[in-house]
Amino acid sequence: MANFLNNILFIFQRLNWLSVLDILLVTLIFFMVMYSLRDTQAMVLLRGVIFLVVALVLLTTVVELPAFSRLVRNSLPALLLSIPVIFVTLSISISGKMICSVTPSV
Repeated sequence: MANFLNNILFIFQRLNWLSVLDILLVTLIFFMVMYSLRDTQAMVLLRGVIFLVVALVLLTTVVELPAFSRLVRNSLPALLLSIPVIFVTLSISISGKMICSVTPSV
């Protein structure tokens, strides 16, 4: 516990106004993206991708697994590009079937 408190104290000692500005800009960008995607299907996808990235980063930093860390580090960019493409294609095909099933037959 003392090591954790020393790490927190070290972080706050290095904090300056440029760091605060940097954090605020990143927060503003995330807020604008989340705000523009609210109440859409893309929001669910974005939440899932953010959860996946945070879980993988935490897992690779907390636990010393060199092979898994290397695998995640090398495959994460490809996953971030492929997951939205797969789910958008899947949602289009599902919504296409749903549209076809609710259209009245003449």
